[in-house]
Amino acid sequence: MPFSGTRSGEILDELRKRICLWTDGERLVLRETALAEEFNVSRTPIRQILQELAVEGMVEVQPGVGSVATALETQDRELELKVLGQCALAAAACAENGRIPHETRTGLTMIEARLAQSDVDAETYAAIYADLINALCGVVTHHVTFVSLKFSLWRTARWRLRDFQGDPQGTWTLTTQYVAMLRASQQFDSAALMLRTIATLAENMSPQITRMTSLPTESM
Repeated sequence: MPFSGTRSGEILDELRKRICLWTDGERLVLRETALAEEFNVSRTPIRQILQELAVEGMVEVQPGVGSVATALETQDRELELKVLGQCALAAAACAENGRIPHETRTGLTMIEARLAQSDVDAETYAAIYADLINALCGVVTHHVTFVSLKFSLWRTARWRLRDFQGDPQGTWTLTTQYVAMLRASQQFDSAALMLRTIATLAENMSPQITRMTSLPTESM
């Protein structure tokens, strides 16, 4: 799985967070040389990371400029959420007999605690959301569905940070509810059920969420 558990993976997630925190205005440009110096690595892994971000649609390469963060287009939001739901369902179909790993359980417990105790600020929210994505992807063992789900979760994370900019407390509260529902789904120890829960939640990430639907049942 791309970059998982490596220094390159850490850098990739850090750059994803920066893109999520970026607000419209001056463009965000990621330059190979500057990033290699910042993270004290060679340009080769940075180049690979930027290529990965381009594949995800997080940046576009502009010759002579660098890798530029792509702008969010409001009309794309609904489609992005549909894609997330379908990616989660595809992953669930490949995990019917899968169990929830200890790392995911521990991760969700820690995330819930941080949401209850942390100050409401954008950088903390981005860090928590990054940990949430990694915890959720931990239930996926099929390579193709792992990659597609992680890509989609990060693209959706950009919208969550946009929501946070407009309504910090409301978005924080909804994410707390999101995590509580995911933790509740753990009682069946079913990776497929947790993934179907992600799909259910994706259906409810409209620009103004006023409620969350109930969890899928064990028989789904």
